[in-house]
Amino acid sequence: MGAEVSIVAASSGLELAQRLALELDAPLQHLATRRLENEHLLCLAAGLELSGRDVFFVATAAPPVSENLLELLFGLRALHARYGDQVRFVV
Repeated sequence: MGAEVSIVAASSGLELAQRLALELDAPLQHLATRRLENEHLLCLAAGLELSGRDVFFVATAAPPVSENLLELLFGLRALHARYGDQVRFVV
């Protein structure tokens, strides 16, 4: 890692992400997650300012496990599709 660091929080990992951001003196951003009318989950990385940074995505598998795992997987996919190899994953 040679670039600056950014922390991206899933809704389940917000508290841990806030502590990491303070400890690393890194900006904290939130992954946009929406529940659609048909109960599908939508995670968007489009509004994040992460280019040229190493990205740490923070999420948990705490209860409700199925909801948080879906957000974790879809969020990781959204970040990887947009930022590729810049993404690191923290569970």
